[in-house]
Amino acid sequence: MNFLPHFKNEIRTAFALALFDIKLRYRRSIIGPIWLTLSTFIFVAAIGAVYSRVMNIPLTEYLPYMASGYVLWTFFSASIIEGAACFTDATSIIKEMPVNLLLFIYRTILRNLLIVCHNLPILALVFIVFGVSLTENTLLLVPGLIASLACLSIMVTFLSILCCRYRDIAYFLPSVFQVLMLVTPLFWKPEALSGRSALLKDVNIFYHMVEVMRQPLLGNAPSIEHYVYILIFSVILGSFALPIYMRHKKQVALWL
Repeated sequence: MNFLPHFKNEIRTAFALALFDIKLRYRRSIIGPIWLTLSTFIFVAAIGAVYSRVMNIPLTEYLPYMASGYVLWTFFSASIIEGAACFTDATSIIKEMPVNLLLFIYRTILRNLLIVCHNLPILALVFIVFGVSLTENTLLLVPGLIASLACLSIMVTFLSILCCRYRDIAYFLPSVFQVLMLVTPLFWKPEALSGRSALLKDVNIFYHMVEVMRQPLLGNAPSIEHYVYILIFSVILGSFALPIYMRHKKQVALWL
């Protein structure tokens, strides 16, 4: 019974720390976090204009698809890359006082969720200009977000412990996600792969995490298969991640 109030307090603390991180990152900047929106807008506009011609897809169809996928990808990739180093970044706090390590995982995910909110005006503009309307399927964004956040939290929990013990993994992750961004259907349609090559997307958990949120944003209902993949992946990874976290969380301060 005491778990829920305690969890709420930790989320409030993590949210406050996430806001502080964003303010600190753009301290002395004139327009602050708006730089996030501008950089995303430039990237989406440039890639959309070029790739729609390369792939021979009408811009009205391609840009909403690519923009929503890319914005979601930046959230997932940044959360994992930064989450892997969330304990090492908080070394001074962890060594000086007893604190629930999950707080730093919440902090990382919430920080990047707030950053995604700065990019929502871009999606709204793209959807308005190209006539993407809200439908009853848009409500499916909520279960998609919950499923993706749950899976993402398990991934970050696992990697945060792993990267605290083996620091090289944190340096390797950005390179991995550069490759994953290209092999995940963000800038190309999944229909481009068929037969055995379709496994490239089917085994890619980030494709399923993107789709359960991108399709509702585009007014479509995601396939149930995406939720099944996310559930199976979460259960399998969670069966490893949670015992490892519980076993080694007291050793984190010694590894830092």
